[in-house]
Amino acid sequence: MMLKQFGRRIVASTVGAALASVMALGAMATELDLETITIPLDGGDTLTAEEGFLSVPEQRAKADSRSIQIGFRRIAKVEGAGGAPVFLLAGGPGGSFNERLGEGGYRQDRTMRLINMYRQVGDVVLVDLRGVNLSTPNTLCDGPRNKWRRAMNEEAMYAIFKASGADCRAKLIEEGFDISGYTVLAAAQDVIDVADALGYGQINVTGTSFGSHWGVTLAKYHGERIDNLLLTGLEGLDHTIDDPEQVGKAVRLISATAKEAWGGAHGVEGPAEAMEALAQRAAEDPKSAFGLRPYEIYEAATNSDGYGLSGRGGWPGWPAKVDDFMNGKVRYFKMVRWWMSRFVGKGWDAAAVGMLDCASWITPEREAKLAALPQQLAPDNLKYYSALCEGWDVPQLSDDFRADFTSPIRTLFIHGDMDISTPLSNAEETIKLFPNGQLTVVSNGSHGVLIEILSNDEAMEGVIVDWFKGGDFLPAQIALPPVTFESLD
Repeated sequence: MMLKQFGRRIVASTVGAALASVMALGAMATELDLETITIPLDGGDTLTAEEGFLSVPEQRAKADSRSIQIGFRRIAKVEGAGGAPVFLLAGGPGGSFNERLGEGGYRQDRTMRLINMYRQVGDVVLVDLRGVNLSTPNTLCDGPRNKWRRAMNEEAMYAIFKASGADCRAKLIEEGFDISGYTVLAAAQDVIDVADALGYGQINVTGTSFGSHWGVTLAKYHGERIDNLLLTGLEGLDHTIDDPEQVGKAVRLISATAKEAWGGAHGVEGPAEAMEALAQRAAEDPKSAFGLRPYEIYEAATNSDGYGLSGRGGWPGWPAKVDDFMNGKVRYFKMVRWWMSRFVGKGWDAAAVGMLDCASWITPEREAKLAALPQQLAPDNLKYYSALCEGWDVPQLSDDFRADFTSPIRTLFIHGDMDISTPLSNAEETIKLFPNGQLTVVSNGSHGVLIEILSNDEAMEGVIVDWFKGGDFLPAQIALPPVTFESLD
């Protein structure tokens, strides 16, 4: 399969490099051609960047592996900034800061806010995950092909997840992909290879969600190259699957702040308690819960039509939407039963989750712990990932990957106490690996906590820039103002 190069010239070669017991082969550019590009921004402004593509082995453990290309962009530091470059690692897996720049709207605005802040430290480098966006060949998937399935019960839903993984896997293998090469370990080496190609020695690393998983991997296997590590929305090396008990705790915290707006509706204290009561009714008799099954209600508790709790922007309307749900307005979830097979397993995210998350997986101890927990006020991600990864059937990374380590890197974690995507416990566990690190807990903060604290306090940008330059850590506790919830109709 020919590699798509977007009309750019690539001059790069690969050489062998050892990465003890992890990878047999590495890659390093001997010459790299960069093209200066202009990216249009909302409002008529533009951003000048250098765009490049680096050839690396698809499967680093195989001497005869084909080459793939890692796409990246570099934005020059502002005059006077003298720190190491800042590498921004996107979440997902499957997200791309480069893609967000082209989308416009709030995604572009948030990305530019981070770029402009980090340019005060050093050059900013946006590396796309292997197979995603600028990185080619693309690992695009299109879900279960030529099949129609309905998620009429939980077992049928997980069968759809398994089928989507198996179909996507078959599609990529048919196109010539070696899917065993798409791991976070390989992605960490990609970052180092790009840094080498650009002539950097030390680098700064920042990322959120899967980007933090990527960043912790870099700290473990390439720690000598990192000056500072700033991570938010923590996903440590053994956190690919969230703890539903901790997610439920965050949902209840949000529900408690909505107590006044809820006003004791449906005879319970808040929206979370209402959904729990409905799920209990559904377990006894679906007819008493508008024909819904418990798993649909657990999903609706955090993410439904018109609202979502992953970010503070979705919180204000949550109580009113839950009230609608409790009054029987559940058409959205009944439609999902019919359309499930039409929207799962599509896009870069589907392939990235199926390959990278399934390769990272979790330790047997964590898996046993999560399996033993009763159903919480959150979707059962262990069942979801188990079904999906059974379909993908990718090799898991070794147990050593998930084992604890100790890093001397200067590290700052910023985490919201109401983050339902990656619960606070992830950060509390992972910070123990970094004795020169600090965890800043943001009350009333969600998964997008970094943008939230920057938006709430303009001075925070200078504090973070100063921290990268060796200045003081942020306070251990930061409070965001509570969200104002919409009243019920």
